[in-house]
Amino acid sequence: GVWLFDDEKRKLRREASTSRARGIDAEEMIEFTAEDEGITGMRKAFDLERIKEPWGQTLREASKTQFSEGGNRVVVPLLASDRYIGLIILGDRVNGIPYTVEELELLECIGDQVASSLLNLRLAKQIMLGKELEAFQTISAFFVHDLKNAASTLKLTLSAGKQA
Repeated sequence: GVWLFDDEKRKLRREASTSRARGIDAEEMIEFTAEDEGITGMRKAFDLERIKEPWGQTLREASKTQFSEGGNRVVVPLLASDRYIGLIILGDRVNGIPYTVEELELLECIGDQVASSLLNLRLAKQIMLGKELEAFQTISAFFVHDLKNAASTLKLTLSAGKQA
């Protein structure tokens, strides 16, 4: 599954999973606090079964494998530069064949590319929201200006009416 880190809430949230396609959604919405620097400190792909810290157990529970036998789950951190975007948890391989060093390095490269793309999408969204806000502020400024002009015209009309 793909888990993305929410900077504001300091949580990881499942955003995509092949288990959804199989109709398995019991743990679809699990969130947990990622305060432990152990998660965000991981810079390389790692075997989830070897992590003994509480966050490792939480990830294992949240990503129960669909296979009763086989290899271990591998976690690939999604990093854009030093920014932690999230992680991908890959399930067991067919026949439990362990990943080679080259495969793990390839997964890390793919993870870096995914993280970069996700960060670009987030930044593009922020820019769009900024432009929408700027347009709203411009329209508001024109509206306020027109209201002031109308108020001034009414004031002059009332003054002229009092003098007449």
